[in-house]
Amino acid sequence: SHDPSADLLNVLRLHGKTLEQRLGKATVRQIRRLALDAKQYGDWHIWSTYGKSEPGEPYRSPTQLCTLDVVADLMPRARRAVALATRFAESFA
Repeated sequence: SHDPSADLLNVLRLHGKTLEQRLGKATVRQIRRLALDAKQYGDWHIWSTYGKSEPGEPYRSPTQLCTLDVVADLMPRARRAVALATRFAESFA
């Protein structure tokens, strides 16, 4: 799985106060939200690349899995993640 949620939550647990001082409470809340998104959607990285196969079910290709509804749900989350990562990186510049 490509789920970094435990790592993100651990960083917040260990360094949350420092991050709040540097980035603000709103950004720390966004990091927590990103962790929840990662936990829920981490497997999509694999599925969108390789498809999905489960015991007793036929293989489904990435094009079968990645419908417009899925994309409509994931794209705003991805955009938020990129914006957050950019803000985070720029705070150290």
